[in-house]
Amino acid sequence: DSPTHQASPARSNCSDHQPAALADQTRGPVADELRREHDSALADAVVTHRGRVVKGAGDGILAAFESASDAVKASVAMQRAVEAMGRRRRLELAIRVGISAGDVSWENGDCFGLPVVEAARLEAAAAPGQILAAEIIRVLARGRAGVEFRVIGELMLKGLDEPVPACEIGWTPIESAPAESTTPWVGRTLELGVLTDAWERARVGAGGAVLVSGEPGIGKSRLLNEFASALRASGALVWWGAAYEGEGQAYGPVSSWQRSPRRRVVTHSSCTR
Repeated sequence: DSPTHQASPARSNCSDHQPAALADQTRGPVADELRREHDSALADAVVTHRGRVVKGAGDGILAAFESASDAVKASVAMQRAVEAMGRRRRLELAIRVGISAGDVSWENGDCFGLPVVEAARLEAAAAPGQILAAEIIRVLARGRAGVEFRVIGELMLKGLDEPVPACEIGWTPIESAPAESTTPWVGRTLELGVLTDAWERARVGAGGAVLVSGEPGIGKSRLLNEFASALRASGALVWWGAAYEGEGQAYGPVSSWQRSPRRRVVTHSSCTR
């Protein structure tokens, strides 16, 4: 029995393009843990947006959705989840996602049809961190997905006789700055003044650096968060980065931002040592 059913297949594939210096950190048990976290994050995104994981596909998944807008929202959620996971683990992780829509046939829990092939080929054509969708997805989901569609024209995809009109779905990472505290800000007037003086000097061309040090829990992150919030309120752009003791990567906050696809947008982070 192979009933025909309309669905929006989404195919995702993990692309781990981490630096060679970090490769040793993702072998053995660590690699297994990373894979489990990755698979769980993708599955959660699918289920949250009323989809179903059809099957695993190597280091990715094939999922099906009743609506195109759900497929789009789930794809963005997957991208954000993997980006956040890579940021937490200090790895450059990204996934490629392809989406199409149309009639598919179901057999023994698996689905088949041209939309499945198109989604797989679009995923293969995407760059790490990119979501490519067939043009029909933009038409079906327009106004309901809450994303920006950028038309990229027709793509010649492997195994397909005709070019596929395609578009790219824009997405941004989840805010990575420390959450705003709801407790009153008391004290640290002297320290905040030092930071403010450094900012005023930077505004007139005298760059520099400020080291904030202290025991854990003393309030370093809160101090920096309050300072950064004041700068953003004045219209300044604030970039956050992070580095950890024993990481072995020079200029971690700067080099990680330079390699990241997020470098084209304003991002936030915190340096506490």
